[in-house]
Amino acid sequence: MVVGPVVIALVACFMQATIAVASVGPSVNSFEIDGDYGSVIAANGDIYDGGYSATYSQLGTGQKWVQTGAIGDVSAYMGQNMYVAWAGPSTGTDRDRSEQKMLSSWSPDDGPMYCAFSFCVPTTTPTPTGWLFLSQWWQDSTLNPPIFMAWNSGTLTLVRRYSTDTNPNKREVLVDMGPVLRDQWYHFAASITWGPEGDGAITLHQMDLATGLWDVKYQNDQLALGLKWKGDGSGLPADMENFTWKLGMYRSQPQDGHAIYFDNVRYANRWYRVTKNKLTGYQKCVLDLGFEESAGTIANDTCYIRNPGGSVGDPYTDYNNDATLINGAAWNAAGNVGRGLQLDGVDDYARVPIDTVDFDTGNYITTASWFKTDTAQENKALICIDEFSTTYKVYLSLNRDNKLRFAVRHPDDTISEVIYTSDVTLCDDLWRHAMGTYNRYAEDGQRLKLYLDGVLVASSTGVDKALLRGDNYLYVGKFSGNYFQGSLDEVQVFNYEYTPIMTWGDANNDGQINLADLQILGDHWQASNANWALGDFTGDGLVNLADLQVLGDHWGYGSGTDLAFDDALTLAGLSIPEPAAAMCMSAATSLMILCRLRAM
Repeated sequence: MVVGPVVIALVACFMQATIAVASVGPSVNSFEIDGDYGSVIAANGDIYDGGYSATYSQLGTGQKWVQTGAIGDVSAYMGQNMYVAWAGPSTGTDRDRSEQKMLSSWSPDDGPMYCAFSFCVPTTTPTPTGWLFLSQWWQDSTLNPPIFMAWNSGTLTLVRRYSTDTNPNKREVLVDMGPVLRDQWYHFAASITWGPEGDGAITLHQMDLATGLWDVKYQNDQLALGLKWKGDGSGLPADMENFTWKLGMYRSQPQDGHAIYFDNVRYANRWYRVTKNKLTGYQKCVLDLGFEESAGTIANDTCYIRNPGGSVGDPYTDYNNDATLINGAAWNAAGNVGRGLQLDGVDDYARVPIDTVDFDTGNYITTASWFKTDTAQENKALICIDEFSTTYKVYLSLNRDNKLRFAVRHPDDTISEVIYTSDVTLCDDLWRHAMGTYNRYAEDGQRLKLYLDGVLVASSTGVDKALLRGDNYLYVGKFSGNYFQGSLDEVQVFNYEYTPIMTWGDANNDGQINLADLQILGDHWQASNANWALGDFTGDGLVNLADLQVLGDHWGYGSGTDLAFDDALTLAGLSIPEPAAAMCMSAATSLMILCRLRAM
């Protein structure tokens, strides 16, 4: 088997004599093993990360986990490295074992346990003829584990043992997830609550790798979960209160060599911690700088406005990634939406300290910004995570006066990028919107997409790898000593592939259709070669009555406005000039028709 030589070499590489850290217990808020960022396998097989250890469990001929990079067609799920749990033939009555005890000494009194993990079955691993345990929620007793995930003769199952029956073969399949697909990562998150009296609970989520969202595979809060092997109603004896969570491989059958890959393993005592503050598997805006302030040097992050149910100070929706204005970067009263940020092109910029949780976006990211300049630019970043050409993690830039570039860096230092070259200058003193997205699992195979003014203008396949997390600053208007000259507004970062909603009358892309959008249309009435941001919602290259019809039909979208469309039209009508002679109606006739448009 090809894994064997890799195991021998890498175990030797990661051996350490002594590491004085604590094993993981229920008092720990969270613990993560992801194959990168400092995780180390010691000589005894334990894995250490962040001051805690997952304890290696071995029985008979079981083997230690190995930390390694890509093997064959399989790359790590998250980051550059993953773990290999593998086992060869066992002897006698022993069964192969290659496990890590992720959590120990957990009592039912400690409340629910939350965990997340990824695994992949390579093509080279034969299908077991019996039970192959991948994850065990285990209990100190003669009848365990009460709950486990197993690969059973080709099928992936979540299984419970009956707590009322001492027959160790009495098992109940709670959910059958079908055949195990090879060379494909599975990512699960689970919450477990012990309750031997019928008040136990299990919720199992599986991530949809195309969208990055969680699908509920199983949920039940009325289970007899946790064993009372004496059945005397006296509760769990002291020697049976030690619950643990094990991950790896156990009971490999047939025992002629198996390898299972694991990555991105987490334990937490709160759901929002195991999902990285509800960022992993949730579509969230993690940064939204509107630059609405008029004094001081702090630009407030208002991402909570973009997140459903968001509010100031809410830990699930407000990530509070405020920016600091540097070297005289100034407030601009004439932003695209309200105020904006004015940069002099000499040394002005803004920066946001990187929170390695908030900006650890994994396999997906979107960056976006409005920009306006009348000065030709070269290699000027709108948004950059970590500053220099050799270290940047994400880069959205105006590379020439007519060229946009979006690039991301992967843990093996490879770069994925997409470039768009326009036929005309983008430095035309008009507000324009740039957005770059990366989706590792994009269904169309185009992992990177670049949008200009709401239109998809370029895409590329990129590299099938996770994103390298930033660890320094997110910069606005600065890259490797180059500074953007002009105005920026609405700088945003999302942890998923965000599709711009820049149609149906939302000229300023603020999620609302109201007087501000009508004013934009009026200011550019009869303009040709315009785009949606200038009022051309129909895409015919002209701002005219058809575009106003679109805006009227969708008036009040989003949070909308209390102002009726007819009233708004009266206000904005003063800014709409006499239609061109080519238009077969007078301004009065146009206005009469327009006033028939009704508010939604």
